[in-house]
Amino acid sequence: MQITLTEDEMIVAASVGTRRRLNGMFNKRTHLAQYEGDAWSNDVEGAAGEMAVAKGLKMYWNCSATYPPPGRDVGNVEVRTRSQGHYELNIRPKDEDAAPFVLATGKAPRFDLRGWFFAGEAKQHPEWSHTHGGRSPAWFVPTHLLRSLEELIELDRLGLLV
Repeated sequence: MQITLTEDEMIVAASVGTRRRLNGMFNKRTHLAQYEGDAWSNDVEGAAGEMAVAKGLKMYWNCSATYPPPGRDVGNVEVRTRSQGHYELNIRPKDEDAAPFVLATGKAPRFDLRGWFFAGEAKQHPEWSHTHGGRSPAWFVPTHLLRSLEELIELDRLGLLV
């Protein structure tokens, strides 16, 4: 599913991302996965990816700029935004096992929503565990194994996501 954010949507996403970066700076928080790149861009792109998922799945986005956020990123799901279309869905050790994670790839304002996977299921595959970029180990779910967004929407409609 391809999603393009409007200028107004990008203004909101950029504002949320900027607020996240400032919140992190003033609370002296470091990135959970030892990310050392452009944190401003990372926070804005992450917020834009969340907005794209909310738009595509027609789910509520709380626009949270605090840590820890109240609840999940979008509705009952978590979002991972990655810049390149060939990047896999990354799941970290501290990710809640019951949480469904949606992979959004691209750069604002255009994203491809690639699919989703439960964190706990990903953690059952030691062959997916890697330390890309010298960061702490994480699981990387191959994109061809991601579940359909239609299935996720149906599980949410039925109230089966906790």
